[in-house]
Amino acid sequence: MLAVAVHELRHVEQFDVGTCPSLDLSMMEHIRAVFAMEADASVRSLVVAAGLREQGRPAMCDALANWPMQADLATRFDTILNETSDVGRLLQLPLWLGHTCGRATLVTKVI
Repeated sequence: MLAVAVHELRHVEQFDVGTCPSLDLSMMEHIRAVFAMEADASVRSLVVAAGLREQGRPAMCDALANWPMQADLATRFDTILNETSDVGRLLQLPLWLGHTCGRATLVTKVI
């Protein structure tokens, strides 16, 4: 439940700061913008979950790892997290690209 709440609260923040796609965009541009917003919200959830896990509270990480729409991202995030201490690398788009599971495949095809 916390994983979903963090993800959706990021969308509220996106709306609040005006990053939602304009109705003036083409359909393809709108789709790209929505996927970017979803990627951003997913990474936000992963960062929060990793912080909670470091504090000895792994429930959110476990939930993301078992959520079919987030599991591939959670796995890739953990792989990168274990390879480097460079947090900036965790926030780069390649987190979503370069593997063929779940939503990442769709994002790769749309972009």
